[in-house]
Formats: sequence, C-alpha cells, structure tokens
Amino acid sequence: MHDHDGMRKREREVSDRDFLLSELDDVPYAFLAMADGGRPYVVPVSFVRVGDCVYFHSALVGRKIDFITASPRVAFSVVKRAEYLKGKLDFEYFSICFEGLARVVADREEKVKAYRALVEKFEGSPEGALSDECLESSLVVCVDIYKISGKRNSRSESFHDSYLQS
Repeated sequence: MHDHDGMRKREREVSDRDFLLSELDDVPYAFLAMADGGRPYVVPVSFVRVGDCVYFHSALVGRKIDFITASPRVAFSVVKRAEYLKGKLDFEYFSICFEGLARVVADREEKVKAYRALVEKFEGSPEGALSDECLESSLVVCVDIYKISGKRNSRSESFHDSYLQS
C-alpha cells in the first residue's frame, strides 16, 4: 500500500487552509475515521471548530473512545455540497478532509468552553450555566488539525459530457 498525499486532479484541489477551516463552521457533522491496528472504524459526529481544533462530545465509554485511546491519529471527511449531474455520471461537489491528533479534554474550563461552542453552533446563544450532570456524564474530545484539504467539482468542470453512446 502506498501513502499518496497528493491529489490526482490538482485542478479540483482547494488548499487555502484558512478558507477550508472557515468552511467547516456551517457543516453540522463529519465522518470520523479511526484505526486500531488493522481494525478501521468510521462514525458520524457533530462538531464545532474553535481555531485549529474541532471538538465533539461522547459517552464516557464506547468504541469511539477505545479507538481514540489506542491510536489518537484520526481523520475526518465532510461533504458540504453534492448534487448528481444527471446524464453525466458525475457530481457537482465540495468536500473537505482533515487529519489530526485526538485527545480527551481533561481541563474543566476547556470542556465548558467546548460545550458552549457546541451549544452556540447548534442552538444559538447559550444561556445559563452547563449542568454538572452534563459535564460529568460525558466526554469532550479535541482534535488538533494538522492537515486539511478540499476538493470541488463544478457543473462546468464535469468530467463526462455523457456516459451514454448515441
């Protein structure tokens, strides 16, 4: 197996890190990919970005936490837009992939900050204090993003004019 870091269709690559990070802000969930030895695991998670990190919450125990504890290197994939181009066997799309190191947030202040950011993203401005029950019955995971890339295909750049022979 080869580790290909370059994108095959360079004309579709989006590489502006600040732009890609900001585009994550209105995406409701991402697919989190993890591996423990030869065992892969992918799960959707709702998240919020704060700077160069994304936060998501989790149960205290479970497969996701087992995988992160065993190997903190993780990857995410999000699709901001995807529309099938009928008759072209192609899609108009914009996707973002990123990699990072995951850690369970131990600091209570950082955990509260992450929960407040999650609440603000999904419910609007948070009011009041977070309950101790919420903070004690769940974990918050922080992923420090070290690599991010995007790919897009517009209707005008579609690969196929038609996949059917006349």
